[in-house]
Amino acid sequence: MTQEKHPKTSVQQMKRLKIEAQSFGYPERRLATLDRLVAACDALENGKARPIIEKHTGKPFRQLKITASNVEKFVRAKGASDSDWSGPVRSTIAGDEDLISYVRTREEERVIKTGKTPVSTRFPTEVENLLGEIPSIEHRQAIRRKIEEGRIAIQKYKLLKSGLKNIPGIDADALLRNPSNGSKSLPQISTTENTIDFETRRLISKLHSRLTDENELSRIGMKYASGSLTSSANGTILATKSELEALYKLIASA
Repeated sequence: MTQEKHPKTSVQQMKRLKIEAQSFGYPERRLATLDRLVAACDALENGKARPIIEKHTGKPFRQLKITASNVEKFVRAKGASDSDWSGPVRSTIAGDEDLISYVRTREEERVIKTGKTPVSTRFPTEVENLLGEIPSIEHRQAIRRKIEEGRIAIQKYKLLKSGLKNIPGIDADALLRNPSNGSKSLPQISTTENTIDFETRRLISKLHSRLTDENELSRIGMKYASGSLTSSANGTILATKSELEALYKLIASA
């Protein structure tokens, strides 16, 4: 992946997304979604989202971390009094690689600006002390992300090992120590056939975005009914709930 396709700053990312929006069937809809996303992230970052969300929910809101879920909370709150605020909601953001990447970058930038590390990513005191000796905030955050990636990798390894132990005839410890020893007894997968390039992933993300965009579906006369995608005019089912769930699983694994 080149830096040109994946700019590091949120400003650069949004500039690219707005240029790409021109290729959409109705670019004004995509551009409006992007503008609302930026506004929601700004409100979470500067604290203006808190009173708006609290007024809507009637509950205290102290989590101003920029996440897809918090963006949806702000969108729902704004949408209660402004019909233009129809999205983006959490599922739309999570299903669009470009949007979720932008949200994550905004949160990383927020942390760098405030100098406050979210509690969820705090490390043992010894590690925190070592990180504190690094003068550059950007470098500290980069190292934090790598440590967190390592944590996640270890968790996945443990889950994989636990799952393999439940399969009869497989020595999980031996297989994980030297995967080639057990490769003959496992199904062979062609990495060439199953490799999905970046452009394909991006197109799949856009497909998911359209399938979860109620405004876009309404424009073409489609809607969701009991989880199935149907015609607004006569109720004809285009895709059943189970078929859509299978499709979303494929999209998620791409």
